[in-house]
Amino acid sequence: MTHLILNELRHLILQKLKIQIISPSDCSYIALEINKSLRKNISVTTIKRLFGFAVTQHQFSTYTINTLLAFVESEQDIPISKTALQTTTLNKVEEWDYLVIKSKSYSEATIKRIAENCTIPYEFTINRKFAAHDFDYFYHSNFSFTPFISQGDYGKSILLSHLVENLFLKPEAKFKDDVILFLHADKIFNLAQEKQDLTKDIVVLLGLPPRTNLIQYFTEQHSQTGHKLVIILDDIIQVLNKHGLKPKLFDTIVQFICDIEDSPAIKLVISFRSYTWRRFFQSIRHSSFIVNKWFTGSYFKKKDHSNVPPLTTGEIEEILSKMDLSQAALRSTHTQKLRHPFQFYFYYQLKLEYPENEYSSNLIFHEVTLKYLTSRIFQSSHASEKLAICKKLIKLTDYGRQGNRISKRLLLEELIVYRDAYMELLHDGILTEQVNDADEIPTEYIHFINSEVFEYFLFKQIVELHQDKLDETYYNFILSEYKDHHQNTLLQWSVFEGIKDNKFEIIKTILWLKLDSNHHNELITFLAENIKHKISSDECLKDKLRCPELHNAMVNALPYLDFADQSYQKILNVFSEIADTEETFVFYQSALIFSDCLNLNL
Repeated sequence: MTHLILNELRHLILQKLKIQIISPSDCSYIALEINKSLRKNISVTTIKRLFGFAVTQHQFSTYTINTLLAFVESEQDIPISKTALQTTTLNKVEEWDYLVIKSKSYSEATIKRIAENCTIPYEFTINRKFAAHDFDYFYHSNFSFTPFISQGDYGKSILLSHLVENLFLKPEAKFKDDVILFLHADKIFNLAQEKQDLTKDIVVLLGLPPRTNLIQYFTEQHSQTGHKLVIILDDIIQVLNKHGLKPKLFDTIVQFICDIEDSPAIKLVISFRSYTWRRFFQSIRHSSFIVNKWFTGSYFKKKDHSNVPPLTTGEIEEILSKMDLSQAALRSTHTQKLRHPFQFYFYYQLKLEYPENEYSSNLIFHEVTLKYLTSRIFQSSHASEKLAICKKLIKLTDYGRQGNRISKRLLLEELIVYRDAYMELLHDGILTEQVNDADEIPTEYIHFINSEVFEYFLFKQIVELHQDKLDETYYNFILSEYKDHHQNTLLQWSVFEGIKDNKFEIIKTILWLKLDSNHHNELITFLAENIKHKISSDECLKDKLRCPELHNAMVNALPYLDFADQSYQKILNVFSEIADTEETFVFYQSALIFSDCLNLNL
């Protein structure tokens, strides 16, 4: 870094803080303002060295330069990029060093913004290995652009922030000498322009002379040094939500890909939601040149419009360990259900709310699903219209008997009347559209993305079909019409909603359901955990559950339950807490001792 660039930094710092004549005492103020603005520390001594009040024995670190650049470039300031390279004369090596540091300051600001908006503490998030593997292949290939595609809230921004940190920003990073522009889309796209030229806007952003040909400049640099310009754009959806004008934005991206042509020096990465990518692909699919420049990624699934895979078991356990929340209470089969990043926000909130609760059944995932739907549907805009669409979809599947998808043409009336609500369901990742090319005439289908969401609305519609009565007729309907997984899930939702709504009469019905031993034991465990969970949030409910009729039914059912199963002990422990008489309490405790003897748990 030359004295010329340091002089520019000194000038802009003084200009930002409105200091006309610098004195040693001002250095403490400057260090404090940097800390308040960026939450990063630069020592007072370092500031004194910068302004010549202390002896400079070595060069300033990359961290120091990046922090100073980020400080002088808040949204209200005149960016250093508009002046620095235009007012100084640098050789090619110094110029490239400047661009590297300059671009890193933008990238660090983007990561900071992502970390601040993260739904769980950023330190709990993880690096995803598949992304680094895919990017490394893309970087060394002849492809020009690659998207990271998934539904909303599937962790694309976090994925990209870790990718940039590990591959570009760390001192030992593999591509630390490349120019990396990691930007929110609203930082670069200007849809107010009649026709935007990204090559010119990136030239301005980097502070290169206005007449610089971006492609030619970086191609020449690459031929001499092997270094590249990597542009990563995040949050396209926010630009679309704010301005609309989807064709205009897509045209700008397409034109930039065409401008790159076959240059090996520039790589473009963009994050897309699945629905947005599907629309973007429609605009490029007839161009063989652009399609041939697209790296799909290792996990691309055409039918899902996604190339970001669910979290692996190892990744799930890594996040849980960072949260310092014991995953031992979760069976491995249940841990697998935390396969999407958005679920961790609701899971984390539940564990903070109920730190003493341990879950060995599906209870916590029912809570996560309900909180997710509350956020995305029940408390969102167009809530009633969204519910109408979801209900109609369930009915058109013949209450799940004909699978979980329907032909889009069957919903045409709702799609016209409730267009905005339907578009939000697509954008928010509740519903998705698929085209079945295997049909003689390609047919477009609609279905729920997550099976948990489909099963919830299936349950609600069956309850509505039975006039909201969880009675014997209702349960017989489920047992006769549904088998295996759907049957178990519907029964669990029945228990979950029944206990949540204080419909404790369902307990007697559950105890006498005609199920095989394994499924009955699992359902009873789920019942016990729901009762325990309900009591933990409202101690007064214990009095309501001290009902002789309820305990008589429990006492009569005990001989027919599996004494050796864990569910037997769970339900007895819960019922001991709510025993109506001392005699009943002693009975439950005696049964527990008998169970312990059978299991040699002495």
